[in-house]
Amino acid sequence: MVKKYLIIAAMGLSLQLLSTGCVIGDGEDDAGSGDADTDTDTDTDADTDSDTDTDTDADSDADSDTDTDTDSDTDSDTDSGVCQPNPCQNGGTCEPNGDTYFCTCATGFVGRDCEFSINECNALSSYYDVDTTLIAGCYLSATDVAVSAKMTIQPGAWLVFKQDTGMSINNSGSLSAVGTVTAPIGFTGEQPLRGFWRGLQYYHTDAPENALAHVIIEYGGGLDREANLVLDGYTTPVKLDITNSVFRESGLYGLQMDVDTVVDTFSGNTITDNAIAASVYPNSAGYLDDGSTYTGNDLDAVVLWEGSVVTEQVWAGIDATYFVGDSLTVTGPLTIQPGAQITFGQDASMSVNGADAVLIAQGTADNPVVFTGEVKTAGYWRGVRFYHASSVDNLLDHVVIEYGGGLDWSANLELDGYTTPVRLKITNTTLRHSGGYGLHIDVDSVVDTFTNNTLTLNTLGAATVHPNATGILDATSTYAGNTEDVVALWAGNVSDAQVWAGIDASYLIEGDVTIDGAVTVEPGAKFVFTQDVGMSINGADATFIGKGTETNPIIFTGEKPIKGFWRGVRFYHASSFDNELEHVIFEYGGGLDRNANLVLDGYTTPVRINVTNCVFQLSASCGLEYDGDTQINADVATVNTFIDNDGDDVCN
Repeated sequence: MVKKYLIIAAMGLSLQLLSTGCVIGDGEDDAGSGDADTDTDTDTDADTDSDTDTDTDADSDADSDTDTDTDSDTDSDTDSGVCQPNPCQNGGTCEPNGDTYFCTCATGFVGRDCEFSINECNALSSYYDVDTTLIAGCYLSATDVAVSAKMTIQPGAWLVFKQDTGMSINNSGSLSAVGTVTAPIGFTGEQPLRGFWRGLQYYHTDAPENALAHVIIEYGGGLDREANLVLDGYTTPVKLDITNSVFRESGLYGLQMDVDTVVDTFSGNTITDNAIAASVYPNSAGYLDDGSTYTGNDLDAVVLWEGSVVTEQVWAGIDATYFVGDSLTVTGPLTIQPGAQITFGQDASMSVNGADAVLIAQGTADNPVVFTGEVKTAGYWRGVRFYHASSVDNLLDHVVIEYGGGLDWSANLELDGYTTPVRLKITNTTLRHSGGYGLHIDVDSVVDTFTNNTLTLNTLGAATVHPNATGILDATSTYAGNTEDVVALWAGNVSDAQVWAGIDASYLIEGDVTIDGAVTVEPGAKFVFTQDVGMSINGADATFIGKGTETNPIIFTGEKPIKGFWRGVRFYHASSFDNELEHVIFEYGGGLDRNANLVLDGYTTPVRINVTNCVFQLSASCGLEYDGDTQINADVATVNTFIDNDGDDVCN
């Protein structure tokens, strides 16, 4: 990928182009209005007095007096059956393309097999306002061509354009160019040079006749146009079918589609040998199919402009990357198929926004969906964010998100559902190489399924979550291999009943956590507290069950091994009969305003708890403190272990 960017730079194209996306302009490009240059050559066959102008005298005889030398001594691919013998006439060079071939014609010749001499082409008019049919043969345009009526081009016709000229199909016009496998229709430049002519543009035309089939468009994308084929439907949609066509050797893109494009059928097309494959408004990206090919360009990328996906669509797993240079917003239903890769420029992002937004990114084990950075540097782009996206259909399965967590975002994947919950399933997904955390989950997030995920190689840690979202994380996922193997919990309340898994990373408690719901902690869970931070289990509705094992205890400890470094755990008015601690280690607490590693404060409302086989050690004060209203097992002082506390083992 980097090498291809260097190729683009060497061609004189700005890398910034790919960071900003490209726009067609102000929508007034060259609509070919009636006041366009209508100077038609008098020696053409255009009969503007007739209802239908058919150029019947076009020279379609490739064996006329042109110099047809099928024994050309030009280089051909002797290893390819399609190019042996060389089908390209008049000094043309054959280039294999799967089961077929392209001919790069010598200057002065055009056609599928370079069979036409440009010197013998018929002249095109600059303006067509009556219905016109072009039959097989060669046509040369000396100026821009504007079409505001129905134009039909028959198989075998080739249109040749002089430098910096182009063709536009305008509001009331239509173009049907339907060739065949053996007799394609061509749009080409007078010289075989990238960007030699402007290209073909459909502008605000939604005529049902619009179609391109078995068409070759080459050497365009010059002057003020950016592609061989430009579909410009801003405010008035362009409607067009594109099948079995070739877009090659453009000065920039093979194809460009804007926001209001409607392509009912796009299949079997080849976009190759261009500077960049295509440029597409995000809401039009769903027209691209994986039966077409987008490789062999200097940069095999479909550049997505800044914009939104609004209409329901599917992004195919094409053989090129989708490139996002700025912000991409999804407000409608979007499905991304296996094998699709979305590459982001520096500080770019993708947001799934609102109740109507749906993102289903479902890859496979062998063919995941990948969201990555243009440069493989942690924090290069911002990441993927679900914002108030509450659809139950949201899914990430067999997805890789990497090199995000940059700029003002904290993670590769952010779930931001404040006031309106985000809803999502995350399975078999890898979050890695973030400049921050792999995953960020806030208070109002609902993750219905979270299994078999990998959060690794992230700079700050595996994840950062609101305490009430901690139960989303499961032990079948892995959180190891980061710079710090931690799941950071910021200050907040836990109100929902949940289970905190014994994951392969520590829970790093960065702010006071208050539990007023029901929490069960599984064996092996480790809680590491930053300085002067603590945990409270508060109220009659609060329940805390922490049951480790002898070989896999639950641990509450300080970030630094200093007595009194953190406050400790406090049960306050927690009167549930289910409260229980077994095989739990408390250490380095008793700091700030608390007098023990574990404080049981049942004044007026008793704390009820059973504490067995626990270790209380290295407290700055007591190991365990409880007041007179606490209901605790009578043998608490003998069935637990107390080591090196500065105060009494048990304070009552």
